[in-house]
Amino acid sequence: MTIEELGIIANIGSSVAVILTLGFLAFQVRRARLETSRQNARDMINNNNDVLLKLSENDALLDVHIRAQKDCASLTEAERMKWGFWLFAWITQSEQAFIDRRQKDFSGLMLDEYTEGLALVLRTSGGQVMWSRMKAWFDPEFGQAVERQIAKSNTTQLERIAGLEPSNSPAV
Repeated sequence: MTIEELGIIANIGSSVAVILTLGFLAFQVRRARLETSRQNARDMINNNNDVLLKLSENDALLDVHIRAQKDCASLTEAERMKWGFWLFAWITQSEQAFIDRRQKDFSGLMLDEYTEGLALVLRTSGGQVMWSRMKAWFDPEFGQAVERQIAKSNTTQLERIAGLEPSNSPAV
């Protein structure tokens, strides 16, 4: 075997090694991207839990939240803004999880339950007012998914938490 033949074999071997290395790197990048998206979804769930815990521990915020669901018009402008910001943050996080899940598999994460929780609030009189004002700011497919969830029943968050008899008739 001549030195030229050895050089050709070495070039072919190094080309195969480069292709295998690039394939392995692509695989690792894909796995890292998927894990990052899953971690974002888990972070969203943890953040929602933290926000709801803070809401339940703060009597003033809890009062605004309950009154906003019962009769949004009874709130002061500052209270409506506070509740609107809180609701917007919750919807935004739910939307991001929806968008991430549209592209990947998030089995095992309770994202549908969070959409239902959001729908429970948006079914209230205050939620209907706020959702009608905000829905244009969100991904259209997400908005349609939320509207489908809202239409599944008339049960609200207040009814569910208070243990009142849920209304199973479709929302109007």
